[in-house]
Amino acid sequence: MLLSENGQERGIHIISIVGMGGIGKTTLAQIVYNDREVNAYFQKKLWACVSDPFDEIRIAKAILETLTGISLGLHELNTVLEKIHESIVGKKFLLVLDDVWTEDERKWQSLKCCLKSSASPGSKILVTTRKENVATIIGCTRLFNLGNCLKKSVGPYSVR
Repeated sequence: MLLSENGQERGIHIISIVGMGGIGKTTLAQIVYNDREVNAYFQKKLWACVSDPFDEIRIAKAILETLTGISLGLHELNTVLEKIHESIVGKKFLLVLDDVWTEDERKWQSLKCCLKSSASPGSKILVTTRKENVATIIGCTRLFNLGNCLKKSVGPYSVR
C-alpha cells in the first residue's frame, strides 16, 4: 500500500491511522517512516506534528523546515506554500501529519492544494488521528483503525 504505484492512482494517496490516545499511532508512523525500504522508495520524507489548535502557517513552516533543514523566517502562508511546492514538485514524497484533530475542511484547503499540485505518482500522506471523521474530511483513501488491527493481532508493517 505505502510502497506501491498503482497505475490507477492519480495524485496523492492519503492513508490514515486512527485510534484512541496512547494506542501507538505515532509509534507505528515512526516505524514506517524510519523503515529502510521506505527510505529507499521516497525521494523526500517529511514529518509535521499538527496537534490542536490547527495552525496552517505553523504546519506549513514545519514541513518547509523539514525539507530545507533551516528556518527561513517566512510568515505569509502563500510564500511558505510556494517554497514547499518548489522543494517537492516532481519528487515522490512521504509526508506524515501526526496528531491531527481539526474537522474544519476549510483549514485544509491551501495545504492540500499545494501538496496535490506538487505530488509525483507514488507520493503519500500518512495521517495519525483519534477521529475517523478527520480521515474522511482530509480525503483519506485508506484507513487503518488501530484498535481493530490490535484486536486481530496485525503487525505494524501491515500499513505497507
